[in-house]
Amino acid sequence: MASSGSRSFNLAAHVVRIDHSAAVARVASIMRGLAAQLQRQAAAGSPWLVGDRLSLCDVHWACFSQLVAPLSPQDCPVQAGLRMMFAALSPEIAAALDPVLIAHRDRVWRDHIGLPLDYLPE
Repeated sequence: MASSGSRSFNLAAHVVRIDHSAAVARVASIMRGLAAQLQRQAAAGSPWLVGDRLSLCDVHWACFSQLVAPLSPQDCPVQAGLRMMFAALSPEIAAALDPVLIAHRDRVWRDHIGLPLDYLPE
């Protein structure tokens, strides 16, 4: 790993360089933008990211959010190791995880996608 925090991956003979700190900053920026959008929408009387009804933007956030804040163990039972892996957030991403994002995520899963999820083997 280079001292700048970037990593190289060889994907089908193409070298892809990933700047970890830039990626973390970008994810945090997107999350802050989503929170601000939800707050603007709430002020306009809508609980949704765009417009006045559920959209793919809402569903995409609900699904993506699992990577930064998994649903509760009751709603999404997964192996403990996986849950611990997703709970290990960088301080910048953790700071961008506004409660409005989690409330929105929970509403989308509960009211439109369906809970509980079941990923554990029988």
